[in-house]
Amino acid sequence: MKISKEYFDKLNRVFNKYAGKEIAFTAETKTHEGHSYTVLTPTDKNDPVIAQLCLESDREKISFILKDENYVAGAEATYPTLQAFVEKGQDGKYRLTKDWNLGMKSGPWL
Repeated sequence: MKISKEYFDKLNRVFNKYAGKEIAFTAETKTHEGHSYTVLTPTDKNDPVIAQLCLESDREKISFILKDENYVAGAEATYPTLQAFVEKGQDGKYRLTKDWNLGMKSGPWL
């Protein structure tokens, strides 16, 4: 299933305004079957940026997940799902990037 360019552009406008916004996380390193990975958990369950992303997602009738280069911190996924990415800056703080994906259960729409 493909999305229209107009809808994609709308989502870009809606979600890119959050790029660069800081979200505080607690990072925990775990090991599974010999592989290490980091799990990010929002420090504040009522983080205002996450709250705004939830409101925007609800308005657009989509779910969202926050991801870093390893994996996930965020909400339960229902489909369609927006995957918003965070990255750790040199100052040790996590911020939203302008990178995001919109996908369906069967794979990306785009």
